[in-house]
Amino acid sequence: MKYRAFGDFRKGYAHVKHGSDVEDYASSYNDPAGRFNISVICDGHSDKNCFRSGKGAQYGCQSAIEIMRRFFELYLSQSDEVRTMPVGFEDRLKRSLKLCWDKKVYNDIKENPIKEDELASLTDRVKKIYEAETGLLNIYGATFLAIGICEDFFIALHIGDGVILCIDEDGYPYSPVPQDEKSETGAPASLCDTDLFSRKNAFRIYISKKLPQVATVSSDGIEDCMDSFEYKHFICLLLKKMEHEEVEGQQGYELNEKQKRYFASCLEYYAAKGHGAEDDCSLAVIYDLSRPVPDIKIPNEEAVELWNQAMQERNHVVDDYEKRKSELLESMAQVYGSFSFKDGVEASTEQWMKSHEKLEEMKSVLKTINTNENGKLAFYEKKLAFYSQYIDGFSEESSESKKQQPCQVDESLMESDEKYFELKKLRQNYQKKMANYKQLKNELADADRAIDDAYDEAKKMAKSSRDDVVTVDLLIKSVREKYHDTKEAYEKTFQEFEEEKTLYEQAKAEYLRNSEENVLNFSPQIKDICSSADKQLFHTVNDNLKIPNDGQEEKSTYRTEDIRTSQKSNRIEKTRAEEANTVRRKNIRLNLDIGWPWFWPKF
Repeated sequence: MKYRAFGDFRKGYAHVKHGSDVEDYASSYNDPAGRFNISVICDGHSDKNCFRSGKGAQYGCQSAIEIMRRFFELYLSQSDEVRTMPVGFEDRLKRSLKLCWDKKVYNDIKENPIKEDELASLTDRVKKIYEAETGLLNIYGATFLAIGICEDFFIALHIGDGVILCIDEDGYPYSPVPQDEKSETGAPASLCDTDLFSRKNAFRIYISKKLPQVATVSSDGIEDCMDSFEYKHFICLLLKKMEHEEVEGQQGYELNEKQKRYFASCLEYYAAKGHGAEDDCSLAVIYDLSRPVPDIKIPNEEAVELWNQAMQERNHVVDDYEKRKSELLESMAQVYGSFSFKDGVEASTEQWMKSHEKLEEMKSVLKTINTNENGKLAFYEKKLAFYSQYIDGFSEESSESKKQQPCQVDESLMESDEKYFELKKLRQNYQKKMANYKQLKNELADADRAIDDAYDEAKKMAKSSRDDVVTVDLLIKSVREKYHDTKEAYEKTFQEFEEEKTLYEQAKAEYLRNSEENVLNFSPQIKDICSSADKQLFHTVNDNLKIPNDGQEEKSTYRTEDIRTSQKSNRIEKTRAEEANTVRRKNIRLNLDIGWPWFWPKF
């Protein structure tokens, strides 16, 4: 027997982002004599009431190594002829693990009493419970997954969620431990629970004389990044890489540096931003070094089920994105055909600019939608191809017939109108110069009034005393100089304003001429997308309602046709309503030439 155990954990991006501690922990133990191997992971609860769950996870791993090591040593200390398991050893083993964990938790509380800042975010009710020194184990709550192997048997223990996976020598995966019914309701069992030994499947144990070739334990941080088969395939590829990086004559049961780096990179990838659940990731493995890692296999029925599921998800993505594209294209067409967008002379400039700005924003959104759709479809194409290799007699032709095909959007409808943005910049410059011109115009008027005031003051001073002649001259001279300076600045600014205005007006006129030549056509795009959606609806309804050989085919067809007719009628009514509304808007504009009415649609 030559197995190797290894494990590690990484802090998830979600915890990095919020500045919280890592809550996963992983550990492993290889008996120096090669008699047994242990791997364990624990996942602390992401709950503010369990504010020391990271420590709880660490204590869970430590407890598993201590107790399971002692268990194997006691068992293997017996002679080969009389090795037996004592009656009730499963319950004794579980209770020993729990007792060991409890002891470590209480020692930590004694050495590190609960602080006020740890209680700050808790409700008053929970605070009172902890302050009364009750329910303290809950502070350290964590799930528990452990596996061990020796030449005589394999053992697995499980509390809460996470995955225990085994792979046999033929490459077929299996789960040795049943699910916790409570975990399916969103409340997984925990090391801190008081009903671990009374509730069914709260603390599960599995023992078998059949030794798996591979056994793994992992947290939901990795599990949630993949579907069940992808996870199994990932484990297989990981171990094949470990096998490939094995160094000739490698001593001991520890991973070499290359193996450690690769394993660490896998955990870091799934823990990182944007690569899955962004949760803490922990994984521990025990695998047979004496045999090549088998290729993962799944039954044909499971492969078909996974393929169909992926196809359903893919078509749902197409449905969703085609609906988004259709709705957005309709909105874009409304903006593009609106009075404020088309009429660059009669419409207020502000509204004309706003409607163009709105269309450019919609173009950007449409481009993003189109890019995201293509990216997701590429993802599902890889997924479908991956599952198809495990399906007997798979047909590419049959596969293509089940795919809902997206409609490609005309590139012109997503291209940014650079000429518009140039025009927008010219208008901004023009508005800036106009603001400066108006400001200096007011200052010039003030300076003109100041001259009049100075002359009035001079007259008063001349009448009262001849000694003030010099003072009067200086006063008038100063005011005149200020006036002339202001006038020069005003004239310069006015000239700049007129130049910017001319540039803007010329650019706008040129833009309007080009706009008449370069007309965007939304109708075919909307029509194609809607037609594709109708076609898919037809097939969906027909497939759901049609029952062969029962005399109801005709009824089903009628029902489908009714749906299509209803949809067509709705679109016709909508088109007529829009046309009538357009006419009404034009009439309003002709009859009320008073600017932009309050009831006018804002785009």
